[in-house]
Amino acid sequence: MIERLAEDAARRDDVAVFTGLARGMIERGARDPEFMRILFFTALEAHELHTPLFASHVGPTREFVTAYVRQRIADGAFRPIDPRLGARAFLGMIRDHLIVSIVHDPAEAHRLPIEDVVSTFVELFLNGIRA
Repeated sequence: MIERLAEDAARRDDVAVFTGLARGMIERGARDPEFMRILFFTALEAHELHTPLFASHVGPTREFVTAYVRQRIADGAFRPIDPRLGARAFLGMIRDHLIVSIVHDPAEAHRLPIEDVVSTFVELFLNGIRA
């Protein structure tokens, strides 16, 4: 997913970057809810697979978002915040949506069109972080 966003990131297209991230994460969760359950389970149970799963699936996305936020702060486009916290804020919205729609209320995923979810999260994030 991150590779597909490299061009948007190079152009500093904030909407495209965050829309692509949100859409990719939500679509992956919908395609493979069992993987999301395994990811959550291994973290909650401190299972030996947690570290390699996190490093291979969560870590690279978090690093990408952190680096992008850091760059946009340096560009003067985003407010000067801790880029790690900015990344967590954005990714947290997506993860909460996945947790609710996969673990707690799977029917919710069908009630909320992905376009609405993605555009709302991107708009909220960018309106809060822009300089």
